[in-house]
Amino acid sequence: MLLYNVSIGTAWANLFLIGIDAGIAEQPIANGLLICQFTAVAGALAAVWWAERISNIWPIVVGTLGGAAALALTLGAPSYAAFLVTLIAFNTLWNFALPFILGLAAGLTPSGRLMSTAVAFQMVGLAFGPWAASELLGGAASFEPVKILSIAAMLFSLVLFTGPLLAGRNAALAPAR
Repeated sequence: MLLYNVSIGTAWANLFLIGIDAGIAEQPIANGLLICQFTAVAGALAAVWWAERISNIWPIVVGTLGGAAALALTLGAPSYAAFLVTLIAFNTLWNFALPFILGLAAGLTPSGRLMSTAVAFQMVGLAFGPWAASELLGGAASFEPVKILSIAAMLFSLVLFTGPLLAGRNAALAPAR
């Protein structure tokens, strides 16, 4: 949870500046951020609709891999179209996957008490991400290290989610006793 939200915080706090660094004008970036807020609501609503219909494995895998792939579109100097796709895909997938990730945390203990720890780590990650980005930007000539940190943290968080996801899947497949 911590690493996933470090990735999110790193990217989200810097996407406007990444757009500026790519040579995109401020108003189109602001328009893209507005659009992606609406699509993020659609992502969250999709999570509500899918919650009882599928396991949490695919939403977490698609959300993290898709989020990392969306951020990869910003490597180098993206066009406005690529940047807009990044904003929409990143924010929509984040808001789609997060309820499933929190659900994973809630289901790992019989009492669900891990949920409070997960939310605390979510907030710490969202705060730590921008700080980590600012440390990287101190000596960098571009936002490439920030983009790479965010992509790497998102991919590594998926690796860390794999154990609990597979444990939950195996428990669901085990015959009732």
